[in-house]
Amino acid sequence: AGNALVKLQRRQEAISHFQRALEIQPGFVPCLVNLGGELTEECRFEEARAVLEQAASLSTGNGMAWLNIGALHHESGNKPEAYKAYEKALQIEPGYVRALVSLSNLHFEDGRVSEAFNKAEAALMIAPGDSGANNSLGNCYRTFGEPQTAATYYRSAVAVNPNAYGFHSNLLLCMLGDQSVDSQEQLD
Repeated sequence: AGNALVKLQRRQEAISHFQRALEIQPGFVPCLVNLGGELTEECRFEEARAVLEQAASLSTGNGMAWLNIGALHHESGNKPEAYKAYEKALQIEPGYVRALVSLSNLHFEDGRVSEAFNKAEAALMIAPGDSGANNSLGNCYRTFGEPQTAATYYRSAVAVNPNAYGFHSNLLLCMLGDQSVDSQEQLD
């Protein structure tokens, strides 16, 4: 039920559900991982850190716990720790697409576009339809000055995940960047 609430963007209810489930079955790692992820989304970083560290200590082979720890550090601005956690997730689960995409995004934010490209490309080789990998490659190609190629990847990301408004925004910005001055004036 908690995961269904997450999909409906009802985070507070999902958090309460996960907490109630943990009262019944303390230490249930999938529930801890999901709770930590939702607490991170709510910027409740200290709570999220405690929950995710518990999940990682109970299940050292859980890549998703380390992915969420990386997201926690990324969201709270601790990029060096985010890199370590995402790499740990990949150590545990080589080829973990979400970890590759997260690393790609982190590299991109740090201006390390070649590294971002390599991680996104690796993710896309494993999961050709992954929306995050397509979006990340779109970002790289746009930075490389190849807007048509970038738009192709953004379109793929939007097709797979039409509810991700950031993907739509990237596609639109890419397309507007290709407009001539006259065409741009017509859009205004």
